[in-house]
Amino acid sequence: MRVSLRFILSCLIRRVKKTDLPTFIVNKLIKAAMSHLDKYVRAMESAPPGADLEKATLELYGSELHCVMKSRRTELQYLRHLSGEIFPYILPARSLKCKSLCALLRELLSASVLMPAIDKIADPMAVATEPPSHDVDLLAHFSQPRQAPTESALRLDLPDIMNNQTTLFRFMQFLKDEASVHVLQFCLRLQAENRKDGGIPWRLLPDPQRRR
Repeated sequence: MRVSLRFILSCLIRRVKKTDLPTFIVNKLIKAAMSHLDKYVRAMESAPPGADLEKATLELYGSELHCVMKSRRTELQYLRHLSGEIFPYILPARSLKCKSLCALLRELLSASVLMPAIDKIADPMAVATEPPSHDVDLLAHFSQPRQAPTESALRLDLPDIMNNQTTLFRFMQFLKDEASVHVLQFCLRLQAENRKDGGIPWRLLPDPQRRR
């Protein structure tokens, strides 16, 4: 899970680096900032003394007010929807088929990554007083195991996989998706050569007829 989250953030960073920032700033950010500034100035001119300028500014938006401004809960729901929309661009195709993984990653990305990041960016004091930091590998310690791996009853060794036609077939399907089936073919060929002296028959590839 930690490696998957790091993979998602790496994809996001690569896509951000490919973005034409000058065009994005001129066509999107400056336009939105000037529109907001115009409404803020109009609110200052029309609001009575002592009135809440923030509330008066938001009222000027009317039906144009973004849904995330209604409540914190609405903001989280919007970020969940946004996270689900970008999954096809940042997740492998096989991961999209796992609903439980997508649901968990959606919650992590929306509630633990995007929302805190937006809060940080929206806080002018945090942006102005943020101390400089050193360049570090993205989530380097986050993706590393916290302790040495232990033996697991759920893990199969390669000899156990190669000597069982059922697990071998499924393992081969996985390697095909990873474009690495040639590695298994090499191992099977090597084992077949080692077994020749013992007279033990060995099939390089599982017989498709036995799977039916």
